[in-house]
Amino acid sequence: MDIKKTDVNTIIRERVEQVIGIAKVLTKDEIFSSHSGDTVLARLKNSFHPVKSPDLWILQEKYWVTKYPHGTGHGTPYNYDTHVPLLFSKAEQKRTTFSRKIMMVDIAPTVAAMLGINIPKGIDGVPIKEMIK
Repeated sequence: MDIKKTDVNTIIRERVEQVIGIAKVLTKDEIFSSHSGDTVLARLKNSFHPVKSPDLWILQEKYWVTKYPHGTGHGTPYNYDTHVPLLFSKAEQKRTTFSRKIMMVDIAPTVAAMLGINIPKGIDGVPIKEMIK
């Protein structure tokens, strides 16, 4: 039987996009080839791994809860799922509050710098300057 992956993806997309609460289904190729200014697509692209990520990504409608009444997740690329408090504690550090965009990739380099550990080469993040004094 000669079944093409693209044909399977098309069939799955057509069925899943009929489900209430689903905004769209994107293929890995669509996500990686995206160069638009769409923030949602950019966030998806930044969270995808070329080998380990799924072939299809199901994107819920904004503010849609699929696990009611048992809760929801925090895995969407929408703003309300990407803004979370971040807290660091260090004995000799004065209390500091700041409100600006921090990237997830900056957390590990920040912790490494706070602990005096060399930051490995080739990582995407940089230490959060307000925490490194």
